[in-house]
Amino acid sequence: YDRDLNDLFAIQSKIAQKVADRLNAKVTSVERLAIEEKPTTDLVAFELYSRANDIWGFSFGGEGVLQVIDLLNQAVARDPSFFEA
Repeated sequence: YDRDLNDLFAIQSKIAQKVADRLNAKVTSVERLAIEEKPTTDLVAFELYSRANDIWGFSFGGEGVLQVIDLLNQAVARDPSFFEA
């Protein structure tokens, strides 16, 4: 995909739709809305959230958990409506 990085969520939606189409999956209108929904309009907040998720997946100690909390707090500070963070 050769698109502007600001279209990240549009790219994700397009890929998800193409995968569903390729698998001949029946996507309901509710599922289609979920695919198209942007979690945030702030790409930095999304990056912070993504980094926190990556660390959480490999974190087994207190320092990792504290780093995850810090990253998520930064994401929410940038976009208080970012529900997933």
